[in-house]
Order: sequence, then structure tokens, then C-alpha cells
Amino acid sequence: MKEILISDDVYLADTVGHLSIGDASVVEGDGGTRNLVFTVTRTGGTTGAASVEYGVDLDGTASLGDLADDAVLAGTIDFADGETSKTITVAVKGDTVIEANEVLSVRLYPLSGDLVVDDDTATGTILNDDVLPGHLSIGDASVVEGDGGTRNLVFTVTRTGGTPGAASVEYGVDLDGTASLGDLADDAVLAGTIDFADGETSKTITVAVKGDTVVEANEVLSVRLYPLSGDLVVDDDTATGTILNDDVLPGHLSIGDASVVEGDGGIRNLVFTVTRTGGTTGAASVEYGVDLDGTASLGDLADDAVLAGTIDFADGETSKTITVAVKGDTVIEANEVLSVRLYPLSGDLVVDDDTATGTILNDDHPNQAPAAHGDAIAVNEDATTANLWTTLLGNDSDPEGQPLSISAVNASGTLGHVVFDAAHQTLRYVAEADAFDALAPGATATDSFTYTVTDAGGLTSTATVNVTVTGIADGVTRIGTSHNDTLNGTGGEDTLWGGLGNDKLVGLGGHDLLDGSLGDDKLDGGDGNDKLYGGLGNDELRGGNGNDALFGGLGKDKLWGGAGADSFHFSWLDGQNTVYDFNTTEDQIVLDHGVTLSSSKIQDVNNDGVNDLVLKLSFGGSVALLGVSNASQVNIVAGNSYTGHLSPLAGLLDASGVLSGTLDHVTSTDLAHGF
Repeated sequence: MKEILISDDVYLADTVGHLSIGDASVVEGDGGTRNLVFTVTRTGGTTGAASVEYGVDLDGTASLGDLADDAVLAGTIDFADGETSKTITVAVKGDTVIEANEVLSVRLYPLSGDLVVDDDTATGTILNDDVLPGHLSIGDASVVEGDGGTRNLVFTVTRTGGTPGAASVEYGVDLDGTASLGDLADDAVLAGTIDFADGETSKTITVAVKGDTVVEANEVLSVRLYPLSGDLVVDDDTATGTILNDDVLPGHLSIGDASVVEGDGGIRNLVFTVTRTGGTTGAASVEYGVDLDGTASLGDLADDAVLAGTIDFADGETSKTITVAVKGDTVIEANEVLSVRLYPLSGDLVVDDDTATGTILNDDHPNQAPAAHGDAIAVNEDATTANLWTTLLGNDSDPEGQPLSISAVNASGTLGHVVFDAAHQTLRYVAEADAFDALAPGATATDSFTYTVTDAGGLTSTATVNVTVTGIADGVTRIGTSHNDTLNGTGGEDTLWGGLGNDKLVGLGGHDLLDGSLGDDKLDGGDGNDKLYGGLGNDELRGGNGNDALFGGLGKDKLWGGAGADSFHFSWLDGQNTVYDFNTTEDQIVLDHGVTLSSSKIQDVNNDGVNDLVLKLSFGGSVALLGVSNASQVNIVAGNSYTGHLSPLAGLLDASGVLSGTLDHVTSTDLAHGF
């Protein structure tokens, strides 16, 4: 009872009741109901009856589902006169859910003013008793066996998840790998039980093994777990134990032969490779010495050549080299030999091959001439071979293996001709000759030329190339009449003469010669390298495909070179000519018989809005190059291409241009000469 001080030494008893409520907790269990029991304590004035209401507040983590179905969530507790303690019971449900503890509150509400509530709120805790199952796993282990005694394989068994409470697991050693019972210690434990205390997470299993000095592979065994209770889950029930071999084979050494070309001076090196096999663990050393027991002498070696020494292998190193320096010279001599020998410095090295031969290769000898060998090639009439450079050198040889080149060609007496360019390494045979033109299709003729090969030392050898030329279908010769004729060629080398009328001449394939002669003629060379002569009259000349030569002649002529590198020839016989497709990158103007360029000017000749180039010639003629506006881009050369071309109508005109009436009179001053 609390006393209240009135005056000195005078006290009155405190008759006011004081209430407080204490916290409560209960383990929920796996089912049924359990009770949270809160104690309400009455102190101070306990005289008379007293009452207080209470209420359960779900203001924590507990929910209505955690309470029993008939749980009382509010009520009144009544204290009798002098009663000091009462309880409030809140029923909760058990479950098997793994969860955190859950909390709620109980609050007091006094019903009379003579009650003082010192602590009106209590916390109720529903204690979770559901835990995760324990998980077990075992890890691999390894141990170096050693050379004797015993070593231990130590396997760690780990417990995770639910670790409350004790747990036990059996184990067994299985010799299901390469390890045998003889590899284990005599007292090795091959089976047993390991016990985890409450909360313990790690235990070990020890398997004792014996050391030895046997060179062998690593040996393996297994350890397996067998749980003794259903609340243990074994995630990994098997571990591998590896007994690591630490015994190695002795190292084996061998030395390989070496050779080097001496050179003409300076220093070259004989490099000998020493190989270490077998046991390569640890460092190892070996001495060596150079023995001049062959044909090599001290004078063949460099002044600072090392003749003895030691080579050291590091741990794991398998290869080292020994270098013996030799001098180059220009002496013609045999190869020279010496030896290198190994001398091991430790007993754990076995030398399988202790001696190597070093050969100094002589490279001095007199130069010998190469050998050129004859070749045979075949080509069709009027055709050109591919580049023969590699073909001809293919069967030639040099005793020293020096590179060969073709230095000269002799084509004297050769019917065809040889195109040879040593600088660009090209050599081609061209089967163009009058003798070949007489060949019937399929008939053959032989030709030959010689070539000379040269080695790096300037020595030479000459061989003959025999050429077989096969005739092809030649063209025809057709001569027109005094009428307007159409003359068609063939795929061969045709010769078409137009005659007196306005003629049309078509060469088709082959290298053709077309001469319009008199009249306004139209000439079409077609394929091949053709020669087109317009003659008298206003002619149209079309070269077609190939590298063509076009001679307009007298009159106002129209010229088209067509595809290929074409040449347009003009002489004192030419009138006013127009070239419609002059290609400045490959075509050329040829001025024959001393004709020169008088002047040039730029103008739009054909009124198409494009500038053209007009060239005035020294004998009064002219040529207009349509579409060309820069005279510096035109290749103009001097020539004499008219010489040697005589029309069948030569002699029809006299010096005054009057028909003479004869067909066989030919003079060098004929106006028809060159048509």
C-alpha cells in the first residue's frame, strides 16, 4: 500500500488502485490451439471490487487467421475485494508454415476513475516453431601422398538450411576409382557416423592414406553420405578423394645434330638443341664440351667461340640450346664437322644421346652454266600465243639453283615474229606470215626461234622453240563491177574491191582489206583488225571491232573507228573528212606521205551544241573530230601506210584524173594508188 505524507510523521494510506498488464508469448505448435496469457496486476488500493475492459489489437504482424476461431478479442475483467491479479487469454492456431514470429497488442480501458493504469498495453508474440529442413553436402578432398607415413584426406560435410536441433548422417568409403585398399593407412576408417549438434553447420570425415615412392598416376576414391532422419536433405551425397602422386620419373636428356651454311664472311651459329623429357620437375644442370674430332678445325670457329660450359634447366623447363659460332669464308672445300658432348652433373639425369654432330656447310663452288631445254608450242594462223616466259623457263635448270631469266631471242629465219620484252618478262609468238596465209584449214607449217637463258652469274644456255602453225579458214577475194555492188566477206581474211559503182562492202570476221575504189561507197570491217580504203567518192567507213586502219581518200568521207585502238590515215589524196567516234584514250591520227598539220580550231561542226576539233592539213584536206574539243588530247603521228596498197583499178585514171581504159597498167603516180 502506498502512503501519502500529510505532515511530519503523519501518513495516510494511498487507496487508489494501480493496474498494469505484462507481455505474453506462446509457441504456436503445428496444429490445434495454444493460448497467449496476459497477466493484469492490481497494486495500491486493492480494497473493494474493480473492473477494467480490454481489447485485442491486430496492429502488428499477426492477422485474424493466426487466431483460433473462438478467440475472444474484447472483454471485461473484474477484481474482487483485495484481489491483485487477473489474466486475459487469447487463443491462437498452430500451423506448419515457416514464417517469422507474429505479434499483436492487448490494451486496457479502466471503467472507474479510482483506477490508475500505469501500463495499458502488452505485446503478445506467437513464436514460430517451423524450420527449414537441414541440407547436407560433402566436398571433394585431395592430399599429396608423400614418400612414407600417413597423410589424411579430409572431407568437409556442410549443413545448411534448418540447423536447429541435432542431426546425424552415416558415411562410407567406396574404392570405386583407381585407389585400392593398399593405398590407405592400415587403420583407415572406411565407414562411420557424424553427428551435428544443435546449430552446428560443419563436420569433417578423415580418410588416412599411405605415402610411397611409386611413380604412378593420381588415385581416386569416393565417400558417400547416408542420412539417418527424414528431416535431412542431402544435396550432394558423393565426394571424390584424390591421392596426389608426388613421385616423378628421372629426367632424360638428348642433344640433336645441327648444321649451318658458313657464308662468305662474318659469323654464323651452329645451334644444338638439348631436350629434357621424363621427369622435368626441379632444376637440373649438364656440362658440355665441343670436340674437334672431325674435319673442322679451330680456324673454322669464331675467335670468341665457346667450347665448353654448363646449361641449367629451370623447374619444368624442357629445352635449352648450345651455340657454337663459326666463321664464313670463300674457300672451295668439303663440309666440315665437329662434335658436342654432354656430361650430366647429377644422378637423377639420364643422358639418352650424349653426342651431337655439327656440320659447317660449304657454300663456295665454281659457277656452272644453266641448261636450257627445247620446247614445242602450237598456235593457229594469224593468232598470238599467251606469254611464253614461264613456259619456256619451266623445263630449264641451273646446277646451283640460281634463278634464270630469258636474256635474248633470235628470230632470224623465223617466218612469224616474236614479241620479246625482257624488262617486263614477256615473250609471245605471232603467227602472221604470207606462208601461213597459204595454209588450207587444218594444214600445218613449222617455224622456230631460239632463246637464251642467263643465271645470276652471267652464264648462258640456248634452246630452240619449235612452233606448229595450223591453218584456219581464210577469207575470199571479191571484186565488184561497174554497177552498185554488195560484197560480203567471210570469217577469214577477206579482200573486197568495190569497183566503179556505189558499193557496199562488209568484211564480217577476220583481218580484212576493204577498198571502195570509185563511187560513194559504204565499208564495214566487222570483227578483226581491218584496213578500210574509201578511194574516190564520198564514202562511209566503219571499222567495227578490232584495231582498224581507216583511209578515207578523196571526197567528203565519214569515218567510224568502232571498238578498239583505231588509226585514221590522211594523205595528199584526202578531201574533207569527218570522224564521228574518235577516242582520245586509244585512237590516233596518222599523217602519211609528208602531210603535216597546218592549223586547228574548235567549232560546232554539226550544230549539235557540242564543240568539235577541225584539223587543217598541209595539202588542203581537213578532218573534223566530232565531240573532241582539246587538240592536246589527240595523238598525231607520221606514217607511210599508203605505200604498197594498189587497187585493181590502178591505171584507170591518168595524171589528169581521166579514165585510161586499162586495168593492168600500174604506175607509181596513179591517183588510185593507195585506195
